[in-house]
Amino acid sequence: TMHAAAQELFAVPVGILLAAAVFKSNCNGQLVSGITLPCAHGAALLGRCISVCLLHIMVHVALLRYLTRRLGQGQKKEPSSIPYEKAALWMPYTWFNTNP
Repeated sequence: TMHAAAQELFAVPVGILLAAAVFKSNCNGQLVSGITLPCAHGAALLGRCISVCLLHIMVHVALLRYLTRRLGQGQKKEPSSIPYEKAALWMPYTWFNTNP
């Protein structure tokens, strides 16, 4: 579905943000947990940023494809048999006609 594709595509900008955070935190001293990461420069830093981005994208998509589908297996919804005209008489307010 389009919703699932949009969630999977959202992994790319989030992965880029994670790579930017890794780049920004390079040679920045200790982490909150007290761990000190070694400094990287040039190709090593680029490789670290690219690998973090790709790893995030793979984990993000894998969780969406397997974990969320397993958690939502029993929630299939049947389409309504009521035509739109009758449903609009019963509930006339929708997102599109009540929000500015």
